[in-house]
Amino acid sequence: MGKIKIKLTENHIKLIQNFKFEKIDDYKFGVDYVNPYGGSFLMEDLALILGYYGKYTKGTEFDINGRKYGYEIEREMINLHNDIVDNIFYIFSILQNFINVGLKTGVYTCNERDLIWKIEEK
Repeated sequence: MGKIKIKLTENHIKLIQNFKFEKIDDYKFGVDYVNPYGGSFLMEDLALILGYYGKYTKGTEFDINGRKYGYEIEREMINLHNDIVDNIFYIFSILQNFINVGLKTGVYTCNERDLIWKIEEK
């Protein structure tokens, strides 16, 4: 069993705060892995949450796949999104552990066996 380490920045926390929960059936609810933020276009959702919405590439306002934001901004946003999706199980575990005090920026660590998280704040 190993140690798990997850770093949460302010931008990670902004994305987590914007999870949209959906009813799956009469007995289940959850978050969509592909787009946990609930909108029609992932990049536009990410841009809106992270403060880049107005920085789209001119001429892409009506693209069938949503607005485009240029390589650097899109790479930053998709890397943050992938951090969330790749660690979503652990993020929900962290949320459970810190429900009384809330999430803070920092590095969260735990033992893989017990999932009792500690935070190393900066």
